Amino acid sequence: MDRFLVNMAVVRVNWDKKGSDILDNYIPLVHETLGMMTADVFSVDEFKEKFVEIAEFKIPTGAVLSLLKRATNKYQLLEKQPHGIYKIQRDRVKSSNFSTLRDAEQRRYNGLVQKFVNYCKSQHSVDVEEEIASTYFFEVLYDIAPLLFVNLSEAEKIKAAHSDKNKFLVSKFVAYSNKHDQESFESILSFVRGAMLTETFYYSQNATDITNKPLKKVVVYLDTQFLVRVLGFSQRELCIPCEELMEMLKDMGVYTRCFRNTLDELHGIFFAALNQIDQYGRLNPNRPSDVFDYINQNSITPSDLLIIMNSLEEKLNKKGIFVEEKPEIIKAFSLDESALSEKLASVFEHQSEKARAHDIACLQAIFQLREGRKQDYLDRCKAIFITTNAQLARLSTLFFNEQYGHSNASVCMGDHVFSSLVWMKSVKKTAGLPKDRLVANCYSALLPSDSLWSDYISEVNRLKEKGKINEHDYHVLIHSMAARDQLMDQAFSSDDNMFGSVSTILEKAKKIYTEELGTRLEDAEKEVAYQTMKIDKIIDTVSLIVNRIFLVSTIGLWVLLLGYALMYTTPDSISDIWNFDFKSIVFLVLLVVTILNLIFGFKLIDFCKSLASKFGQKTAVKIRHFIDNT
Repeated sequence: MDRFLVNMAVVRVNWDKKGSDILDNYIPLVHETLGMMTADVFSVDEFKEKFVEIAEFKIPTGAVLSLLKRATNKYQLLEKQPHGIYKIQRDRVKSSNFSTLRDAEQRRYNGLVQKFVNYCKSQHSVDVEEEIASTYFFEVLYDIAPLLFVNLSEAEKIKAAHSDKNKFLVSKFVAYSNKHDQESFESILSFVRGAMLTETFYYSQNATDITNKPLKKVVVYLDTQFLVRVLGFSQRELCIPCEELMEMLKDMGVYTRCFRNTLDELHGIFFAALNQIDQYGRLNPNRPSDVFDYINQNSITPSDLLIIMNSLEEKLNKKGIFVEEKPEIIKAFSLDESALSEKLASVFEHQSEKARAHDIACLQAIFQLREGRKQDYLDRCKAIFITTNAQLARLSTLFFNEQYGHSNASVCMGDHVFSSLVWMKSVKKTAGLPKDRLVANCYSALLPSDSLWSDYISEVNRLKEKGKINEHDYHVLIHSMAARDQLMDQAFSSDDNMFGSVSTILEKAKKIYTEELGTRLEDAEKEVAYQTMKIDKIIDTVSLIVNRIFLVSTIGLWVLLLGYALMYTTPDSISDIWNFDFKSIVFLVLLVVTILNLIFGFKLIDFCKSLASKFGQKTAVKIRHFIDNT
């Protein structure tokens, strides 16, 4: 029986009966990982380290994030905390005993080797050394597992030439155990079941198969911030996921590109940094871990920036990323840029028009390369735009779904989602592990019940009778299930993940909070200064008005007195001056002022201005005192 037919049956039954896809296979390992973590709160990186230790295969950060989302949303094992930290829901975590079961299964399998050696000697008079037998026994048993899938008695029908001594002896041992050794039979049954599940559990589409190579005709275009990180111009923890994705794509031989306008935007970031340093002598980062923050942290000088700016394309080429011009826009394939701009502007309120135009131009270019058609299969989608901006991926996915119909291969995809899909599709997860360990890992994680196994067998027989199912269908089904779930998650959620240990993340969070607080304080101080300036201006205006009113009033009074004095107070004789009545007093005052003006240059206008100024100042002081105490 074809192994892929069994794999197809397993995948279909798991999906139809339990709604489970490939990612759900690893949830038992998530239970085990969470159960072994001492702290209730952890970071993505801390979980990844423990998970790899238990699972015994590498997993990129993007796939880890997908697992954590699945554990949070579908299984409620975790509670997402601010700043990318997760809290374990201990009451939901099951004690899977995965490690204990795995080790017990492997001991059972290893016990088969000694029984096989004894069988060869007693039944066939063949002396086989246990050490030599252990090198091929499980390999052979793994290879014939598809033939034993439905019934171990099929071992009798295995045709193995006597020249293929190892296969012949192992097949005969299986048939013998089925009839005469129940304990060995149970161990072989466990191994066969585990062996048939390994290709689903450790699923990967053969990346070395040239004719069916994953993503062989797809060009991956990268966004500006992805380029920043893959070139290392950001916090190390943020660079690692991008480097992991690039390594997977390189191993698969996938073409990676960026558009010329993306390179221009990247160049513009460093040019802006250079200008800001020249003008102010330092950089003011927009957020922690951005390029400006990296430049500050690494004491990069203006001359360093000039070298970086003039070697960006060369650095990208060394990473396997080449620059392309955007395709010419064909109206028949064109998207509605104004509608997309409106959708982006509604969320990215502080995004510059230039940055938004870049994003729309890149999405338009990908849509042009796809000839204006929605794509349902990642391996045949022609082109895809990968961004670190989860919000951009979310909004663009919603836009294209609304305008052109749901797609399992979005025009724009978040780097973590894409990394997870690439890892599930194409990365071999079994490197370095012997077959008995692989099977023990798989069987202990999945623990298929007899009833579930019967469902698998029934589906295999149904598919076999139906016919016309090939290996390509299997890979399409796997991708469609994985993409459907992850792209739905991308469309209706956004990432706010941070990387590093919990303590590191908390330090970053503290830094962000402090900077936010500092910004708020600075804004508040600016507002206070502005309001104070307005109040001072009002007080100065009031003071000036009082000053002018007092001055005009004083001068007017003197003019009236002068006119009155000239007309009515001039005495008829000198003796009348000393009467000190009203007329004589007014005359004397006028006389004194005149003498002072003649001898000392005393000016009445200056005197009035002085009085008005003092009166205005006192008025301003009283107003300010009133405001301060209100």
